[in-house]
Amino acid sequence: LNGAGGRVECIAIAMSGYGTLQSYLEYTRWADSLSLDAVVYVFSENDPGDHIPEMTRCGTIPYPSITGGSLAVDMSFRGRMRHKTRAPHRLWQYLKSHFLVFSTLETRVRLLRARGVRMTVGEEQTAMGERAVAGAIPAVGDLPSTWPDSLLVRAEVLTGAVIEKWRDEAVAAGRRFTILYIPRSAVIEVPLAGQDSWAPWLFGFCRERGIDVVDPTEELLVRKRRGEEIFYDHLAPAGHRAVAESFLEYCGR
Repeated sequence: LNGAGGRVECIAIAMSGYGTLQSYLEYTRWADSLSLDAVVYVFSENDPGDHIPEMTRCGTIPYPSITGGSLAVDMSFRGRMRHKTRAPHRLWQYLKSHFLVFSTLETRVRLLRARGVRMTVGEEQTAMGERAVAGAIPAVGDLPSTWPDSLLVRAEVLTGAVIEKWRDEAVAAGRRFTILYIPRSAVIEVPLAGQDSWAPWLFGFCRERGIDVVDPTEELLVRKRRGEEIFYDHLAPAGHRAVAESFLEYCGR
């Protein structure tokens, strides 16, 4: 990654839906066996929320915490998920993957267990819906301005702790550590200081700690102003090219 014209092999070891902690854990699993020289963490706007169980509402992933001033990882989900390694569960997963009837059956059974048999939507369900809209717990991808301050601070502390630990371990192993930021499409044309996004916090955090961040916003804006479609839900092909070109420019410094 020094612009000297040498061959670079890029290995993607991430998974869709992974947050910062899961990406870091995947790095620790593969970094040595793959003899990585550099690591690039792709930061998405929903990553900090993945560290808050109340927001993910998911009991099948690890979560970070700060214990005694140090980062700790709660892996208790493994015990709850042990049954997934056994033959009956693996057989059921195979059947769901290959036959629509089994997939539909599981969905229906889950709904029946959760809701029972209901022919109409009653006042209780209507009230629940209203509370969900007006509730204090946002979804992981919601704009930071919709988050309660307590969750914002918690997400900043946890995400920052994971990033810093990851950077320290990578550098100690002789690896270059970089963050590639994927901007939020809704605020891409808003100046950084006024953005309702995680970018102001991320850039400030990394600047204080000397962590490189590649920001493809300018290249994305160039393509958008040329009339190219850079986002549709996720990055469009033109958006991917803009991100790649920004990263290659960084590598050639």
